[in-house]
Amino acid sequence: MITCADPLSYGVDGLRGVLIGTWQFSFAIDVGVLGIFAAVFLGTGAYMFSRIPL
Repeated sequence: MITCADPLSYGVDGLRGVLIGTWQFSFAIDVGVLGIFAAVFLGTGAYMFSRIPL
């Protein structure tokens, strides 16, 4: 399923779960996947920023 690779799906699912109590994935999976994506993108961005010549 292609929606499993999209981090927006986990954000929307977590928000829907908190608001109406219905999850497609569990809350722990939503938070875990979003945390992993955030760490990867933060690390990549910090590395790329450090390579900018000043």
